[in-house]
Amino acid sequence: RSNVRYELARGKSLYAYYQNDTQIPSIRELQPVPNLTNPLNIIIGNPKLDPTYSHRLSMGYQNFDFATRSGMSIYASTTFYEDQVVPYSITEDLITTTTYRNLDGGVSSYAGVSLNKRIKKEEQEFSYRFGLYGNYNRQIGFSNGIRYNADRFGISPSIRLGYNYDDKVEINPRYEVNYNLSKYDISNRREEEYVNHTIALEATSYWPKNVVYGNDISFVSYGSVAPGFDPTSVLWNMSLGYKFLNDDATLKVKVYDLLNENVSTRRIIGEDYVQDTQELILEQYFMLSFTYKLSKFGG
Repeated sequence: RSNVRYELARGKSLYAYYQNDTQIPSIRELQPVPNLTNPLNIIIGNPKLDPTYSHRLSMGYQNFDFATRSGMSIYASTTFYEDQVVPYSITEDLITTTTYRNLDGGVSSYAGVSLNKRIKKEEQEFSYRFGLYGNYNRQIGFSNGIRYNADRFGISPSIRLGYNYDDKVEINPRYEVNYNLSKYDISNRREEEYVNHTIALEATSYWPKNVVYGNDISFVSYGSVAPGFDPTSVLWNMSLGYKFLNDDATLKVKVYDLLNENVSTRRIIGEDYVQDTQELILEQYFMLSFTYKLSKFGG
């Protein structure tokens, strides 16, 4: 591995990073003994597998003013794979036999940019954060003995605003879009596309004195899920706390999932399948907590 960093000025720098790595195949992938645990999916290792080599190159630029907490950053990274270990399956008479082979051509990459700005006017403070994140991955493998490439694209723009009045009220709305597209060269009809939206709001009040009242609300819309799955989710957390003993002690009551409507729905696009899942998650609860600080910084 190698790393180089050049500081243009205080808080402003360029960097580049390269790493070469080797991953040895697992015992399961190497052992040439049939695994008959599932008689409909027989797995046999391949002792002739080679190690997987990866080459990762990352670079970026940072320009941040710590005094105003404002600045920007740009970053990107790409990883290339040689002799990647992938499953090789053949299905005959409803029985799938899977072994492993080495393939070249796998790619994993991402890039992003973020802008932060904070403006203070007397008792008021305004801020915003804009982010743009994208990724591209090429997955390689076999579908019933036929080699395929799966190209996946994703892009996620987001914006977060902030408002603070005299350290008594703080409001932070946020909006994010997550777009995903998967293309398979083995079939044009296998193209998959979906968009998720997230809207959130964090609001905290520090008035009257010693009282902290907080709300955290988020709404998520899941795109292109199958019928029977809830395509939306609302999560509202609320808390009310009181500080005493020179602000060292805090007594707080918290309500998790006030509306009792939180769900966990997601879509997974695999090498040769699309899967929608809805999982059991933490349900609504109420909690009373007491916190006491034993020490302070700088004292």
